[in-house]
Amino acid sequence: MIPGINHHEIPEIAGFLAEINPEVPYRLIGFRPNFMLYYHRGPERRLMERLVEECRAAGLERVDYSGHYPLLKADLESILRGKGCDLPGDCGSCRHTVCRAMVREPWRDS
Repeated sequence: MIPGINHHEIPEIAGFLAEINPEVPYRLIGFRPNFMLYYHRGPERRLMERLVEECRAAGLERVDYSGHYPLLKADLESILRGKGCDLPGDCGSCRHTVCRAMVREPWRDS
């Protein structure tokens, strides 16, 4: 589950599953901003808990979640700088031919 990208679809999926069988297990897995979409925060605990409740309200009985990863941008920049990255969040302008932090932006030609 990625906040702001697909979190709004989760209860709708739960409703569809509940029509098939309300006892189908449904586990929401929080997005981890590791290496791809690294600039996008992971979900907060209260969002994950709210989605679980919405899924139960949609008719599913066995819903839970694993992980919430609220990585703040400041924390991520510290991590990347610690790995030798000179320009956190701007991989397209990096002067290195091999990424020092192993972060990729495949949509950029760098």
